[in-house]
Amino acid sequence: MAALVFALVGVPFLLVDASRPLAFLLGLVAAGLAIPAGVRVAAGRSGGRAVSIAGTALGSLVAVLAIAAYGSSGSIATAIGSSLGVTTPPGPGTAQLQYGDGTFLVGYDINPGVYHSAGPLRDRRPNCYWERSSADAGDVSSIIANDNSHGPVTITIMRSDRSFKSHGCLPWVRVR
Repeated sequence: MAALVFALVGVPFLLVDASRPLAFLLGLVAAGLAIPAGVRVAAGRSGGRAVSIAGTALGSLVAVLAIAAYGSSGSIATAIGSSLGVTTPPGPGTAQLQYGDGTFLVGYDINPGVYHSAGPLRDRRPNCYWERSSADAGDVSSIIANDNSHGPVTITIMRSDRSFKSHGCLPWVRVR
């Protein structure tokens, strides 16, 4: 019964992008709780076969849908880590990485430092939009600094920044 409750609680969280990590965790808990219940039912030590099956199925579905929702917008692990306030610095050799379009969590996807882009992708856009933000939700009030550059640009991503966003720019390369 607990598995079904956790799964049902997780369903509404699938509808809000920022709360999908919570839906994923609730789905995993529901599926995890349903397995021992299913074993008890199979062994004949407990009734409630339909409730056990429903909890397992719905819990698994919630977890899978939460993962699928992040298929194009980022990593579910990144989202869960950021919602819990956990950051893991990129591994060795990441200074050679180049960053294109996207939103990157500072300290997890991209290290603080000085980055340079040669400017906009002229064949696609006339300008290169970049943004440093104190949040990763895209709220205008969280923008620390941004610009629509028409030429080469160098920026400093601070350790205190939450995210860095780039659109229409040639790759960003860390220079310091």
